[in-house]
Amino acid sequence: MGRNWAIAIGINNYDSLQPLKYAQRDAEAMEAWFKQEASFDQVFLFTEDSPDIPANPPISTSL
Repeated sequence: MGRNWAIAIGINNYDSLQPLKYAQRDAEAMEAWFKQEASFDQVFLFTEDSPDIPANPPISTSL
């Protein structure tokens, strides 16, 4: 049987673009939905201050 994995990305501040107001908040809401409502097996969140993915070595999720 297959596994359901998801990636949620939300970056508010870019070097050459106007900042976004709600990208990080929306990605965090999607992460919660993937976990709680859709019961995904694994969800990775990438934001400006998200925690690293535990691995050896850890995978940075801060963009």
